[in-house]
This record gives sequence, C-alpha cells and structure tokens, in this order.
Amino acid sequence: MTESVIDWNAVRQETLGHLSSLIRIDTSNPPGNEKPAVDYLREQLDSAGVETTVLEMAPQRPNLVARIRGDSSKGPLLLLTHLDVVPAAGTWSHEPFGGEIVDGFVWGRGSVDMKHIVAASLTTLLLAVRMRLPLKRDLIFAATADEESAGESGAGWLFRKHRELVACEVAISEGGDALRYGGETYLLIEAAEKGWLTVDLTRRSPSGHSSIPTTENCLLELGRILARLEKRRFPHRATPVARALIEGLADRQPEHERQKTRDLLDPSRFADAITSLDADDSIKRRFEGMLHSHATPTLLAGGESTWAIPGTARLTLAGRTLPGDTLESWLAQLEEIVGPLGEHSISDFDPGVEIGDGEFFETLRRTVQRHNPEAHVLPTLMLGGGDVRHAAFAGAAAYGFFPLSLDGSPSIWELAHGQDERISLRNAELCTRYAWDVLCLENDAEEWLSPPMK
Repeated sequence: MTESVIDWNAVRQETLGHLSSLIRIDTSNPPGNEKPAVDYLREQLDSAGVETTVLEMAPQRPNLVARIRGDSSKGPLLLLTHLDVVPAAGTWSHEPFGGEIVDGFVWGRGSVDMKHIVAASLTTLLLAVRMRLPLKRDLIFAATADEESAGESGAGWLFRKHRELVACEVAISEGGDALRYGGETYLLIEAAEKGWLTVDLTRRSPSGHSSIPTTENCLLELGRILARLEKRRFPHRATPVARALIEGLADRQPEHERQKTRDLLDPSRFADAITSLDADDSIKRRFEGMLHSHATPTLLAGGESTWAIPGTARLTLAGRTLPGDTLESWLAQLEEIVGPLGEHSISDFDPGVEIGDGEFFETLRRTVQRHNPEAHVLPTLMLGGGDVRHAAFAGAAAYGFFPLSLDGSPSIWELAHGQDERISLRNAELCTRYAWDVLCLENDAEEWLSPPMK
C-alpha cells in the first residue's frame, strides 16, 4: 500500500477538529455532565454507520460504547477513554474551554487528560470505517464518565454491570509517559499500576481545659504516628515491571552512573543510591514510589475550641500499594512503622495490577519506536491509577499507552491537572497514528501502517 492512500494531513486536521470540539464541551467533574460530549461522539459515529450503545450510570452521566465488527478470528481490541476532566481553577493564558490552537498547541482543560486520546480513538474508528480496514479483531471504543472522582468510574461500572459490551482480549488507555534520564530519552508504556486505599485512624482522650497540662491528648498521639511515618519507609520491593524499567535505564547509563541506578534495586543499598543519584527530585520520588508501598497523611481533624483539649481526633492516610500487596499485607507493613492501628476504618481498597503479556507489549513498543526512533521504549509502573486496570482485572492484556514525545512542553504530570493545560499539534496527531498502527498490527494489516512521523 502506498502512503498516498490515506491523506495524513487530512487525518491530522480531523483529529484536531474533534479535540477542539471536545474541549469546548465543559465536562468538569464535579459535576461531570458528560452527556453533551457523548452526544457529540454519537453524532459523529451515527453519521458513519457505526454501532453504538449509550448507558447512563446516573442522570447526565452516560457512557458510550461503539463497535466495528471483525471476523472474530482474534479477540476484540478496546480503546478505553474517559470524558470528564478536573475543574479549571486559576488564571489561564487561554480560555480553558476554548479549544484554541495557538503557538503550535491545542489549549484547554482536558487536552492532555484525556480528550486528545478520545479524539484519536474517534478518528481511528472513523478512518477504519472509511478505509474498510480488514479486521480480525472487533474494534471497541468506550468513552466513559466519572474517572476523575473518588467514586466508581464509568469504566468500572461497565466492566461490572455490562461486561459483554467491553469484554476484550487486548486494550489500551491513557498512562504512557516520557522520561529524560542520564542524557537519554525514554518513552514509557504503563504495564503496572499501584493500588490504593484510605485509612482513618481515630484517637480519643479525656477532654478538658487547655490550661491544665497533660500528655493525654489525642492530637499528640496522632502526632507521634506522623513522626514515625516521616522516619521510616515501607519495605523495599522490586516488582518485575519496576525491575525491567530500572535495569533498562541502567543499561544505557555511563559506566560511573550505571551501578548507582542498579543499586536502586538492592534494599541494602537503596538509601545511599537514591541520595547520590544524578537526577532531579521528581525522578527520585518516582523511583521511591515504584519500589515502596506508602501511606501519605492527607487530613488531620480534631477539636472545636482553642481552649479545649479535644476528646476525639482523626488522621486520614492515603495509601498506595505495590502490585502483589494484599490489604492484610499492606496493613501489616503499616503497623510495623506506626504500631498497632487501634481504632480505625478502611475504605476504597483497590489492589495494584501488573500485566504480563509480552506479545502485545511488543506491538506497542514497535508502534512507539516507528515514530520515535531516537527514543528507548520501556515498561513502567504507574504510581497513580486509571481505568485501564478494569480491563486488566477482567483478564485483558491492558496497557496504559500513548506516550507523548518531549517537544519542549512540560511533562504530562505538570500539565494534566494544572493551569494552561495544552498538547502540541504533533503529539495530538501522534496519538492518532499510535492508535491506527496498533489497530493495523493487531489485525495483521501492516500494509496499512501510517508513515513514520518526521
């Protein structure tokens, strides 16, 4: 197939048009209100004759699932996205819901998290229909609600209540990343996620007048717990994905730095290695999180008067668990640090997940490498969490994909929930080419691959 069969300049403009249109639809969560965005997607898909299903998990909180049928000789491929965005606080250089294209970027809330992937997935689906791409796998596109909240996401709801619509063999969603380390550029594919939970520790003490000295004070007791958390780490553990990433980074370092990077994997050498590593603090914190579970204090509440010792105080810990940790094992690690938990409650436990499908990972690695030949592609363990875990727990080879190239803009972690969120025009187009190429490779249609981006 020649490169002229598909007009990639036209595909680029189509992607940018969908992205700007989706940004202009305010789906800030709270409250969400994803319905206008679902209506937009459904209009585009209906006009192309694509089979769609819309299901509301709550009023004005619909999820859309679209499907193009293949010959079923291979299992379905799922493009999993969400439509809600975090609120656009603060002062912006451009209207946060304007979707403006200025200075080589599309500006607006959701441009990075994650409406560029929604636009890329929509464009890929429509392109597959127009080009009559021969499919062995059904292609499923899910655009869901409520990923940005602490409640049940639309993707989780779909997999729990309507799994037949999204059941798949392979899946991709947000989660890819870029890293500059030791003078080299790495594009990372999320192959694991940490889990999470919330722990509330309650302490009680006799209330009384603050003028009478006493050590029986529930706030002091919680303060001692905070001091222990500050002084000690959770146990060091290198999961297979974390090991693969760090060893991959070490292999390309200068000899004098190579051993320092490898020492991160040694529990007895980690503390010295992380201190002496020639890397900025954000990268060091990333390694810290990849190799340890942890508990972060986030809320401390107690007392109603300056002059009264409170009778009750509560400390909230936001926990993160490495893949393989159970609730019981994580709590045991916490107690090793802070002592007996005493009165406490636990909510929102969702375990970590690690994917082990080398064949599909190779498809993704090859896709990224085609368009970024100067970058090195490695798996990564994501410290946060997203919807791709639902597909993984359902048995799919599911990866956080779409690693953006470093093109002079800040990292996605600085942009995703911050002010002046924006994505470069190149990266917006790159995501469509990623999705298209994965579709072609997974359907044994290599002759349809997009030309590598310059």
